[in-house]
Amino acid sequence: MNGNESADQPLEGQWLPSKSAPKRYRLTTSRGVRRELAALYARLMNDETEESKVRTGAFVLRTLLEAIRTDELEQRIIDLENRQ
Repeated sequence: MNGNESADQPLEGQWLPSKSAPKRYRLTTSRGVRRELAALYARLMNDETEESKVRTGAFVLRTLLEAIRTDELEQRIIDLENRQ
């Protein structure tokens, strides 16, 4: 685009919406990681992203999930120790 065009491009008298960025979820909770993983899978199934990128993304998300779970377990242990 040269700066004078909009993100939407006309095609035979109709306007086609530009592709929007995929929705991103907060990756600070296991639910957010799960939702992002599901979105990543959906993009793969819709041929919107390459398999290698999905593999890398899934690995990173799994690592984040393990870290979140570890933090949650540590906090539970601390809470239990403080009760006694």
